[in-house]
Amino acid sequence: MERMATRGELRKVVVRDDSQKILGWYIYYVKPNAVGEVVQNRRERQFTKDILDHLFYDAWNHGLVGLHGVVAARLMGDFSEKNCFFACRGGWTVAHSRNSEILEALNRGDAFLSRLDGEWCLALDG
Repeated sequence: MERMATRGELRKVVVRDDSQKILGWYIYYVKPNAVGEVVQNRRERQFTKDILDHLFYDAWNHGLVGLHGVVAARLMGDFSEKNCFFACRGGWTVAHSRNSEILEALNRGDAFLSRLDGEWCLALDG
């Protein structure tokens, strides 16, 4: 992913509290004066807004004019409170399993999926 220069510089950031406990992380592409692409972010639910604040400040500090990425439906309220807006442009997930527990975990949002779990990160754009 770091070699995909057309997307920009890949930033990988871990966010910790004062006692150095990891609160979450995010990975995104930085291209100054452009819209950055968020590849992955992870955190405990209670830290969603804190991680978003950190990500937005980091992106602004690196000259981005915006960020683009994928949001789980159950987190849309938290993102909305941070003045994010949404567009449905595809990127749907299709799942099939004979094991109903796997499908139920996906439907509940208990499965951790990011752009790294699909074809997005394999795009050869340069």
